[in-house]
Amino acid sequence: MKCEICKAIKKLGLDESAHDVWVCADAKSPREILEKAHVAIHHRWHELSETMSARWEAAEYMPHQRAHYVTLGL
Repeated sequence: MKCEICKAIKKLGLDESAHDVWVCADAKSPREILEKAHVAIHHRWHELSETMSARWEAAEYMPHQRAHYVTLGL
C-alpha cells in the first residue's frame, strides 16, 4: 500500500525523486537502513584488509616476521 505522499506524486505526475523530501510511512525504518549500512561497511573493510594482506604477502612484506636487530652500543 502506498502512502498519501506516494499517491499525490503519482497523481500530479511528478518525478519519484520528489518523494525524498518527505518521510514515507511505507519506507524502511532508519534503524534498518543504518544496520544495513553498518554491515556493508564491515564487509568492505574486511575485503580491504584481505586485499592488503594478500599484497603484503606477494611483496614478501611481513612486519611480524621481520628480523629484529639489537645494537650493543659498543
